[in-house]
Amino acid sequence: MSTTNTIDALNQLLVTLGRSFPQYLRYARPYIPPGHERTAEILEEITSDQNELIERISQEIYDSGELPDLGKFPVEFTNSHDLSIDYLARESIHLVEQDVARLTTCAESLHLAPAAKTLAEEAVGMTQGHLESLKELAHGV
Repeated sequence: MSTTNTIDALNQLLVTLGRSFPQYLRYARPYIPPGHERTAEILEEITSDQNELIERISQEIYDSGELPDLGKFPVEFTNSHDLSIDYLARESIHLVEQDVARLTTCAESLHLAPAAKTLAEEAVGMTQGHLESLKELAHGV
């Protein structure tokens, strides 16, 4: 895989993790009714995990002599203002499923770049775990 393709795939990982719906919710400040703080805590744990991996992916890009590109949040996310945290957590399930698919595609494209592929596979596994947490939360488990 060429260095350019590797960097493009790593930047796609950055966009997927750094501009995810849970990341957006950190800035949107959804309504959190009393007694629903656990939902906000889980979303914060998700974004914290993502941010740690974003740092490592960014460093991999820097080490290749390139600059990371986080991109922008999808404009569709702006429709989520003023909604409750519980509703948004349930809605995020579909979006995180899309993220898993996008990350899986990135990981598969990095078969000739072992270090980058390892980061991508870690992103897939982490995001699958986050998806399970959101599903458990939505089902009241």
